[in-house]
Amino acid sequence: MSNEMKKAQEEMEKLMKEHMKDVYGENFENMGDLMKQAFENSLSNLEKEIDIEAIQNVAPGVDMATILQKTQEAKEEALKRGNDAIASQSEAITKAMNEMFSSGNTGLQDMISEQMKQFQAMTGIEDFTKMTPEDMQNYYESQMNMWNGLENGEEEDVSLEGVGSLIENMYNSLPDGNKIKVKNGDEYIEKFEILLSGILSYINGHENDTLDVEEHDDFFNEKINYILTEFWGIENKEDVYDTIGWLLNEGHTDEYLSYVNANTIDELITEDMDEEEVEIVKNGFEFAKYFKDKLPENIMLGWDYGRASAIVRWAYFMNYINEEEAWEILDKIAGVMIGTFNSWKEFGISYIVGGLFWTYRKDPSETYNRYYETVEALEGLLNETDDEDDGEWLRNPWIEEVL
Repeated sequence: MSNEMKKAQEEMEKLMKEHMKDVYGENFENMGDLMKQAFENSLSNLEKEIDIEAIQNVAPGVDMATILQKTQEAKEEALKRGNDAIASQSEAITKAMNEMFSSGNTGLQDMISEQMKQFQAMTGIEDFTKMTPEDMQNYYESQMNMWNGLENGEEEDVSLEGVGSLIENMYNSLPDGNKIKVKNGDEYIEKFEILLSGILSYINGHENDTLDVEEHDDFFNEKINYILTEFWGIENKEDVYDTIGWLLNEGHTDEYLSYVNANTIDELITEDMDEEEVEIVKNGFEFAKYFKDKLPENIMLGWDYGRASAIVRWAYFMNYINEEEAWEILDKIAGVMIGTFNSWKEFGISYIVGGLFWTYRKDPSETYNRYYETVEALEGLLNETDDEDDGEWLRNPWIEEVL
């Protein structure tokens, strides 16, 4: 497995553990690993030892012993008859799980129901209790084929239809948050302007209480300097204003609109472009044309302005601009965002979609990874959890109008 794939897999496992812990408590943190182990082993090598006792400890009511016994019997019967052992085991597991699901065990039903919401998003199967052995076998085989392909160096097949489904699911699942109207000069405006850098602040673990993103010490000075120089090429005040000027006046918004308004790809390709630049244009054109009638034309503004907000705070931290200059730029950014979006959710989704466009242009195979990396931040900002840092956008309303 490549280092990138291993890292992605570890990140997904970490997120699942955090989710299980948040939903079900401390004892359920490792349930996903245990259930995964039991399921994989039951489909391949039932003779391999499975820690049923550990599963029982974290998931009371899940009769794994019975399930595994039934799948073992199904395997043996299939081998005797010369049938497909995997299909037979899948049928046994499906039947046993359905029996448990309808057994009247309320806690177990709630637990399974919560997990099925995620399973439905991955498989497209609406009702787990109606899942056929063929469904389970097809899903299992598709996942194995995908992972085997990725381990062999093949790129994941990313479809724009799939990207569109992710965007739609994100829109339907996230809360809008509250809205308020404030008077000009209200002290809350500054808090709102700081929170416009929310997604990048969340990803980088920044504070959002003041204009400064972190405490001033050698570690954070080096960290912020690295972000500005390595990712943005910013080393002085002039660079700050050049970069922010590009984001606010052009950015990926202009690029996206040029693709949307072009009739053919030939209008966008020039003679001085190298092969890599041509490929970027082709991918961007494909993305823009697919979402032209599905998303608003200003969909990139949250991406451009959200990043500009973060750069303002980083530049202030590094003393490239003073406090007055920082608030002046943030005032302009906030004015446009208030007039463009109606909620934190709309603003956040615009940021996510902009990142997907940016990624798809350069490497379509990385689009799904980009989504999962950034949607975690958006979900954290718009949902209350046990982590006190989560839910900042939910607790602080969107300004819909400055009176």
